[in-house]
Amino acid sequence: MREANAFPIWPGVAPGSERWTRTEVAYRDGAGKAMIRNVVQPTLTPILPDPAKATGAAAIVCPGGGFRFHSWDSEGIEVARWLAERGIAAFVLKYRLVDTGATPAEFEKRLAAFFALLSRPAPAGRLPADPERGRILPLAVADGVQAAKVVRERAAEWKVDPEKVGMVGFSAGAMVTMG
Repeated sequence: MREANAFPIWPGVAPGSERWTRTEVAYRDGAGKAMIRNVVQPTLTPILPDPAKATGAAAIVCPGGGFRFHSWDSEGIEVARWLAERGIAAFVLKYRLVDTGATPAEFEKRLAAFFALLSRPAPAGRLPADPERGRILPLAVADGVQAAKVVRERAAEWKVDPEKVGMVGFSAGAMVTMG
């Protein structure tokens, strides 16, 4: 799903995914909310406040989804709109995700394997071991760092104070934020 004003955060291909051939897939969940999987090209989607309400602050919003998909509407666009209504410029980050297959059947199979992995016992306070997360996390974190850099570099364009740029994330997006 690409918002009309979304733009890539990396010049050219994002470093580390030069050989990726998967195709991004936008779909709707059971509640009709937009979801995205197989992200290769990270983007930012600006949701700006009414200039009369603008505070000069900005937040990069990182939706969750276990690094398998983005909960694009509920943890991205809706959060950004909420922030913009309160005078905060928001930028929804579509960071790179693991390959979940080309077809809906492949996606369902890989998602079932992921949920089976999550049901395994793990040491207290730790997530179950997930090799896919281990491989994608450095790239997703790099996307978060690049997004912050881009928002700060282009702050004047959006009437944002480059010293007032924060980040908020949900689930996997929180891991990007912490990184």
